[in-house]
Amino acid sequence: MTIQKRFPYAGEKRFPIWLEYNPTDSSHSHLLTVEVDANAATLAEIVGDSESYAEELAESVARCNADRHDGHGQKHEEAEIQEAFRIGMHQLLTKDFAEEWTETKHREEMYKKWGGHMPAGVIYPDQNNDWQVMVPDKEGNPWITPMRKGALDLPEPQDMEATKDRHGIGWKVREESRGQRRYRLREERKKNA
Repeated sequence: MTIQKRFPYAGEKRFPIWLEYNPTDSSHSHLLTVEVDANAATLAEIVGDSESYAEELAESVARCNADRHDGHGQKHEEAEIQEAFRIGMHQLLTKDFAEEWTETKHREEMYKKWGGHMPAGVIYPDQNNDWQVMVPDKEGNPWITPMRKGALDLPEPQDMEATKDRHGIGWKVREESRGQRRYRLREERKKNA
């Protein structure tokens, strides 16, 4: 497999290879970006020095203390430092950096296109109060299709004593208090008993 096929951004000055370690119960993660020569011919040349990269990640975890990460750092145990080395090696040997980089670039494009996170799908009523489904395709273009009658059994907003949202589209439902909910559930149990 050629490097250009495995890493389509190989010609860039900063090659997208990174190691990350997220310690459990920690307020921060550790990230090491690996700058690689753009003229490297094989994957072996790129990750040939993988132990030193994994050691550098482990050293960054060892250097971490309460004064780092804008006051969010912490002292890490020896087991976490060894785990950072192990995870760094594992990522270098198994992670498909090209695919992750391409996926990240795609998510960035979709974020720009949608003005925020692209939804996986949206269910909404049309002008006739019939339900529709919008699902974006791979390029982020919305595909809208009507739903079958009865496929979605949702109560009408008016049935839930909802009022139209005066600040935008949609409805507002007044949440019942904890006491009201207990009373309602108790009454429902009595009714069903």
